[in-house]
Amino acid sequence: MKKIKYTLLLICSLMLVGCFEKTSIEHWIDNPTTSDIKVVIDGNELAIPANSGVNYKFEFGQHNLSYNNDTVNFTVDSSQSFAIINPTLSNYVIYRIEYKKDSVLGGVSDIISIAAGKKDEDDYKTSIIINGELVEIEAPFKAINDLFINKEQYKWDYFLDDPVPDSVKLRKFKSKSIKMKIFRENDFFKFLKKIGVKDEMRFPANSKKLSDFTQQ
Repeated sequence: MKKIKYTLLLICSLMLVGCFEKTSIEHWIDNPTTSDIKVVIDGNELAIPANSGVNYKFEFGQHNLSYNNDTVNFTVDSSQSFAIINPTLSNYVIYRIEYKKDSVLGGVSDIISIAAGKKDEDDYKTSIIINGELVEIEAPFKAINDLFINKEQYKWDYFLDDPVPDSVKLRKFKSKSIKMKIFRENDFFKFLKKIGVKDEMRFPANSKKLSDFTQQ
């Protein structure tokens, strides 16, 4: 009798596990442009306001996304993490912020200056257009323009519309803290202007199309 009882309990437990198993994931579909856009996901039209985005739940399995007369097919499964979907294939910026003694280290205007000679082993090699000239610099930021921009890969602490704190509380016995922030490209350059960068800058435009991406 005991054996039957434990067998029934095991079966019930397995059934409960099956009931609570994930079958979908939410991604953020973003529109960093100055105009509203419409995308089509699996035949369903979705309007996305300018400089904004929407959460969208994807069931695990095959999907397709269309925008601007171009289409991409992709698969969603349980191994994937939260991502920004970038249907316009625009530039976004991942920015590494170093805090020390309740302040941000390293003026960005100094770091991006080609002549400054100030480098950090964790800086990115970044191609950027400064005052009309395409150059490669070492800086605490870089442009990314993938269709799927995964949080697991870029590990941002501050999302698109989150402000950059002036300071953070350091952990005990720690001399600095590293935080990551993701920006829309226009918001990033507004941020640089705000903190005193006077150069005119932009990243090279992405030449890829949606159909160039065959899989997440």
